[in-house]
Amino acid sequence: MTNVPDTLGSCDLLAGLPPEGIAEAARLATVRSFSEGQTIYRKGSSQKTLAVIESGSVRVNAISGAGKELTLMICGPGNWFGDGVFWEDTPRLYGAVAHESTRLIEFRSDTFARLLDAFPECYPVIVRQLGQRLRAALMVIEDDALRGIPARLARRLLFIATFQHGNPEPPVSLRLTQEQLGSMLGISRQAAYRALQVLLGEDLIEFRYGVIHLKDREGLEAFIARE
Repeated sequence: MTNVPDTLGSCDLLAGLPPEGIAEAARLATVRSFSEGQTIYRKGSSQKTLAVIESGSVRVNAISGAGKELTLMICGPGNWFGDGVFWEDTPRLYGAVAHESTRLIEFRSDTFARLLDAFPECYPVIVRQLGQRLRAALMVIEDDALRGIPARLARRLLFIATFQHGNPEPPVSLRLTQEQLGSMLGISRQAAYRALQVLLGEDLIEFRYGVIHLKDREGLEAFIARE
């Protein structure tokens, strides 16, 4: 059973809401469930929603003209996605797919706007959250320009661990295939495998049965810095 107020109260984006704001958000929200692989929404759609993940995980993606999925990020419980609600005049830039069986707490854009109007004190927190995501995007751009594939892979693994789990003590487990890793980096499955072997050789990760275990987060950061 979903406890909507508790889930919303644990979401960083909504941390600026007072208790009565969380209660109002819970009243306005819609709970939706998706099976693994089910499309939540598609890139280019005009209807905007913001969702908080109650359970499961979500792949934020784009689809090429040839129909190939490019995975941009995987978000886990307590995280949020659907930042298109903050710029309503443009269609969605990305799509979203349930990475596993997933339950979402969702707000329509007009509903979320009314919530912000009623509780404007949450704006500073939202600005910080959007700033953190912009910083993460700029770090990826920097890595793509300056670093080799193993370092780029290490950065993505750290980002996914944070988006799925926060900052827990290692080991952290991520359910990812070599195809999905290649999709994230714009490389082949074979190139993703070779990059994984580099991180394995540094004893920073373990990889088996489609699951990557991050053994040493500080070691991964140090690996990125020296590459």
